[in-house]
Amino acid sequence: MFARIAFAIIALAAPAALSQPQIAGAPTASPEPIMVAILWHQHQPHYLQSPDTGEYAQPWVRLHAVKDYCDMVTILEHHPNVRVTVNLTPVLINQMRDLGARWENGHPTDAYVRHTLLDPAEMTGEEKAFVLRNFFSLNWQRMLERHPRYVELRDKRPGTGDAEIAQAIAAYTDQDFRDLQMLFNLAWMDPDFFEGATLPDGTEIDVGPWVEQGRDFTEEDKRTLIAMHFQIMAQVIPIHRAAQDRGQIEVSTTPFYHPILPLIVDTDSAREGIPSIALPRQRFRQPGDARQHVTRAASQYAELFGEAPRGLWPGEGSVSHDCLPLFADAGITWFATDVQVLARSLGVNDPPAAQRFSMWQCRADDATVAGIFRDTGLSDRIGFTYSSWDGAEAAQDFVRILHDIREAVAREAQRPLSQYVIPVILDGENCWESYENDGKEFLETLYTLLGGDPLLRTVTVSECLMQSGELPVIDRLAAGSWISANFETWIGEDEENRAWDLLAEARAAFASAEFTDGEDHEIALDLLLRAEGSDWFWWYGSDQSVDGEQAFDEQFRGTLRHAYAVMGLDPPAELDQPIMQGAGAASGGGVMAPGMAP
Repeated sequence: MFARIAFAIIALAAPAALSQPQIAGAPTASPEPIMVAILWHQHQPHYLQSPDTGEYAQPWVRLHAVKDYCDMVTILEHHPNVRVTVNLTPVLINQMRDLGARWENGHPTDAYVRHTLLDPAEMTGEEKAFVLRNFFSLNWQRMLERHPRYVELRDKRPGTGDAEIAQAIAAYTDQDFRDLQMLFNLAWMDPDFFEGATLPDGTEIDVGPWVEQGRDFTEEDKRTLIAMHFQIMAQVIPIHRAAQDRGQIEVSTTPFYHPILPLIVDTDSAREGIPSIALPRQRFRQPGDARQHVTRAASQYAELFGEAPRGLWPGEGSVSHDCLPLFADAGITWFATDVQVLARSLGVNDPPAAQRFSMWQCRADDATVAGIFRDTGLSDRIGFTYSSWDGAEAAQDFVRILHDIREAVAREAQRPLSQYVIPVILDGENCWESYENDGKEFLETLYTLLGGDPLLRTVTVSECLMQSGELPVIDRLAAGSWISANFETWIGEDEENRAWDLLAEARAAFASAEFTDGEDHEIALDLLLRAEGSDWFWWYGSDQSVDGEQAFDEQFRGTLRHAYAVMGLDPPAELDQPIMQGAGAASGGGVMAPGMAP
């Protein structure tokens, strides 16, 4: 078992924080519990790979694997009464598997591993500049400043401009660079490993001696640490499967390349949320491709977990009425999205509590799939508010709100209160680097409170569906995402629409292409499905921006160029011209925010 040691001290240091709080206004008349369904969504975009070596430009799949993906499940071993759902996207899984195979076979993995393992005595100025620009990419307050030597190295770098980097190169010794290479990869590890932990395969991971040592690391230290990263990443899927097999979690999936599925079915669906939205010149309608995304995800899931998936978190919570048959045909029994989609489906601005905190049966012709609709504000408290709070106080505040919601539902309930549910759905990776000690105090306290609360019963989403009784019905599911119940983040701006037009042209070329080799047909189709992913369109336009985002533009256009090549066609010259017009590092070598996808 994956032993968790670091947080055991809380039970001794702050027992009051872990006991059931006396919450003002908590119900006393009815002992009936309400369900609480927590879904942690784990996703990383498909990062730029070198066309020559296959090396990934960014390290975030690996680094989130060693910091978040294991402990978000193993924490539950100490809370046997708590049930949660974890969504693992196929795009994330594919990259973890590919990175692991590359490491095992001695092939390039990611550029940050390569720059970590370089001996500073032999590094070029360009390689040193890469390390100085990129190896401070983490939360300074929560992750960097717990390592005094890391602070020293940060303060020795005057800035990130060319002149300042040149100044730092001159000032840094070989040992400075070696310590920076080590500390970046050490600081990204889950704090549990600072105390020592055992992976399910029996591998001991203990970086505590290095944390205590703090400096003067060796080349062998670096190699050993990186090897540990890949040992941990290899256990992510086994850890999830074991927890699902024992019934404590449910693993759900996402359409294969994380598309905005309703836009793949028909880009005109964007007009449901914004009737005046400016759409691409060419209408994109590929329901067959949308079906491929769903069925491929189900097949991968069955391969890894030995059973068919029951639940689906569509990319960005994006759903529409026309998607329901695709879900049902793949055996999906439930999907999750945002309460704003529920509001639009019901034709109201703010659903009352008894509607808001219920699962619904969503119907389209002969297809019926249950939907669960996350409470936006409640989920966002974990994602964006509580990181600045004391962890125990934040958890108690959260439980207090859950009790308030339960009371509101009880006043309106038309069926037993135990058949209603409070959905909490958010990213399970990106917020924790902003919490003290990776959010452990908050999560440990929250799970302790929930596990001992007779009025709040945690369930997986499938358990919720089984225990919800006869559900109310939605006959027309609105098209929308978990962002404002529309798709304007991915379509409507000039850059976004240009990308959709290029995709539509490539898809039309595929439809008319003559293939003499069936394998080429499958490769070209796979490339086009990959180009349909949401993460490319996320960064186009002015609504989302980060330094280095042009690497996604380069990869999107490169994916389409590759598809044309496999089809035996000359790609249009337009694919050689950047879609993005802003500044940024197109090579993927610039600083890019970890966990860039929402």
